[in-house]
Amino acid sequence: METQMLFVETTAQEQRRDLCRWVERFVDEGRRVFVWTGSTMSAQQLDGLLWSFSKQSFVPHRIVADPADGESAPEPVLIGWVLPSHGRLHVLVCDETPDLAAAPPCDVIVHFVPMDDPLKREGSRRLWTAAKEMGYAVRHVPKEPASSSANATRRVPSP
Repeated sequence: METQMLFVETTAQEQRRDLCRWVERFVDEGRRVFVWTGSTMSAQQLDGLLWSFSKQSFVPHRIVADPADGESAPEPVLIGWVLPSHGRLHVLVCDETPDLAAAPPCDVIVHFVPMDDPLKREGSRRLWTAAKEMGYAVRHVPKEPASSSANATRRVPSP
């Protein structure tokens, strides 16, 4: 199965809230999600944000130090700083820029592009090129207008 890689426009300030919206949408679709972040501190911050980003939502999740510990977890969302080394993921949502060579096989990879950060935007351009060269089906997802950000998950493209 071909991996689809979504390059989602955001801002540095909204990136983590957007991440939570995307995670919620994938869970609503019945998919299991691995949220990869760069550190234990970032994992703990995302843990708190997934509980509080929306009063209407509930996204069951757990932090895992070793992805193998989460293989039988009942929660549909795992948050970790070590990428799984085996098995296939439904969805990999990246809080940091991923190393595609180290990424496990997955159906969808979500990468956020902070449009207000020129260095990260340039890094995302390089990642786009690398993803295409690796055979990923890359897709650009424009930023939602601020007035419709509350409804952003309704327009998340189906993987």
